[in-house]
Order: sequence, then structure tokens, then C-alpha cells
Amino acid sequence: SQTMDVDATMNMLVDERRNLLSKMRGLAELELRPYSIKDLEQAAHFRPQVRSAYLLQHLATGLARNIFLLRNMPFGFASCPSIRAVTNDYISGFTELKEFCDQHSSSSWTADARAQKELLKVATSIFQRQRGTMMGLAKGILEFKESLEMQFKDNCDLAFLRDELEVLCAIEESLDQFFTNRTTMRLLTAHVAHLSAADEPERRIEGRLGTLNQQTQPVLLLFQAYESASKMCVRDFGMVPDFTINGVPVERYMSSVNAIDGLTLSERMRGFTYVDTHLYYIGFEILKNAMRTSVIVAKEKGLSEAPPVQATFSGDSDWSQPGQRIIKIADQGAGMTRHEIAKAWSYFYSSVQDRPKVAADVTDFDSRAPMAGYGFGLPVSRTLTRYFGGALDLNSIP
Repeated sequence: SQTMDVDATMNMLVDERRNLLSKMRGLAELELRPYSIKDLEQAAHFRPQVRSAYLLQHLATGLARNIFLLRNMPFGFASCPSIRAVTNDYISGFTELKEFCDQHSSSSWTADARAQKELLKVATSIFQRQRGTMMGLAKGILEFKESLEMQFKDNCDLAFLRDELEVLCAIEESLDQFFTNRTTMRLLTAHVAHLSAADEPERRIEGRLGTLNQQTQPVLLLFQAYESASKMCVRDFGMVPDFTINGVPVERYMSSVNAIDGLTLSERMRGFTYVDTHLYYIGFEILKNAMRTSVIVAKEKGLSEAPPVQATFSGDSDWSQPGQRIIKIADQGAGMTRHEIAKAWSYFYSSVQDRPKVAADVTDFDSRAPMAGYGFGLPVSRTLTRYFGGALDLNSIP
């Protein structure tokens, strides 16, 4: 893949000889490499103008790459109304970035503190506009399914057909890449925003380096995720399964850790540097699914309480090997067949029976923030896990 410095990116964006599509095409051919934890740590030592240059360059490249990923989706997927709407949001973002470059075409703009703040404002505006991206893609998948069923006069289980139609796998691979690119852009935008705020001493937060939590505690994040999922569980089912950590009820586990030697959790357990918002999202999605299936089984059996959801941390406070963190979450729900597990990573699959069947139902379905139903939770969680070199596995044990 090619690379390009920020001046070349600026020149391409303001080149009057190229139309908008040509500029996008040129930038879409460039590499957009995912960031590592080390990259994010190093960025904290960059001067503000260098951070701004990186932000502009990676935003322009990422937006262009995702525009072409969506436009090149095969088999009519790109033509679905909601997919076109998401594409248009990205084109609007690219246009907004180009307009910024038109106003700051001088190569010295990165040294201008006002221009740096304006770029960050533009970047933040772009991603606020794109907050509905996941919902738009979920709706687009239903539109895609509807169009195939209408054309071929038959029910289309896309998660099943993907084993026979390579084109469906190609769409999912493109979605994986789309979300990886999106993560890079959103991560860099948030990182630069937090670092810029921390340039003012009174706004610095101890233990944080941009988006990095230098004392990430998975136990705390899972506890917070459990509390959030519990509220949804009560709302939807009127019942919440207990949650245990290493065989101990979570509340007792947390209090016992704090009680040992009078140390707090952060002092007792060895934290590590990570983007804690990613870990929270992954934990929330997995716990949400585990809690939901546990409650459903309990209700089917007429039980007054749902079986607990269990989390196991390898090595507890010592973890396992340096650089490795292993967390196992288990439930006592209905389980999954080997075929269902294979489909679970598909954007076309959801185990929820009352999920929207047609695109028109998506808006109402979303109004109550359902516990599950869109089929994006696991594949997006896997993308986030892989982003920093991790892995997410799913098993069903009789």
C-alpha cells in the first residue's frame, strides 16, 4: 500500500484539477493502518501540530476508504436505501474535511492553534453525524434481504446461504474492514481530543493518556457492564441472573478485594494500559447475550431465579503470562449447535426470534434499546478484540 504525508494529503484535497470523486479515489488507495497501544502512547508525546496532521491525514484516508468499501459492495447491497444513506453521511464528512482544507491550504496551518481546534471540531462533527451508522447498516441488511426475497420469490436465510454464496462472505469481510477503519478514525479523533484537553494542566485526569486508561481493571469494567445490562434485563424480563467472578458473587468479590490489606481494587490488582471503552463494549455485549439466554431458560422451566452468569479471570490478580489477559464468561442457557455457532459471527444472523423482520420495523425496535436483535454485537465485538491483536472465541458445552 502507498503512504502519503500530510502536505500531499492537503494538496490532493485542494487540487482544483481533481473532482471530488477523483480525490476520494486517490486517498482510498492509501494505507490506513490500525493503531497499536504503543502508537497511542507515542502520540501523547507529539506536539499538537503533529497530532493535528495525523488526524487530518487519517480522517481523509479513512473516510475515502469506507466510502469506496460501501460503494463497491456486491450483489446489489450498495444500492439498498439505508446503505446509500450511510455512504452519503461519509461523503458529507469527506466534503466537510475538504472544505476545512480549502480554508487552510497554507502548509503552516498545523502551527495555528485555532486551526487545530477547528479541525478537531470538524472531526467531532463528522462522527456525531455518523452515530447512526450501525443502525443504518442493520437496516440496510434487512432491505437487502427483502430485495432478494422479492426478486427470487423465496425466503432468504442469509446467514445460512453465506456457506454457499461467496458474495455474502465478501460483503461481511467488507463490513469487518469498514468497522476496523471506523474504529481507527473514531479512536484517533477521541485520542487527539483527550490529549488536547490534557494540554491544559487543570483538565488532566490521573491515570489517563488520551483514550488510554493506564490502570485498566477488567473486573471493574465487567461489573459496570453487568449493572447496565441488568437494567435492560429487568425492563424486558423482570428478572436478572446473578453474576459471579471466579465463583464468588460479584458484590462480595468486589468488597473482599477492597477489604484485603485495606487496599483498593486498583491498588490490589495489577492494571494494564488499554482502551477501556472497547473492553466495556465487548463485555457488555457478551454479558447481555449471556444474561438474556439465562433468563429465557429460567422462564421456560418455570424457575423463580435465573442461573448465574459466571466470569473467570485467568490467574486472578496475577493474570497469566505477561502481555496476556484471558477472561471467560459462561452462562447456563440453552446453548448453541455447531451450526449456530458458525453463524453467530455473521452480520446476517441473530438468535433473537422477535427481531425486526422488515426494515420498516427497525426504528420502533430501536426506540427501547433492545437487549439483542440486530446481529451486530458479536461480529463488531470480535473486530474490536482483533484491533489490538486479541481473539474472541465462542463455544457451547453440553
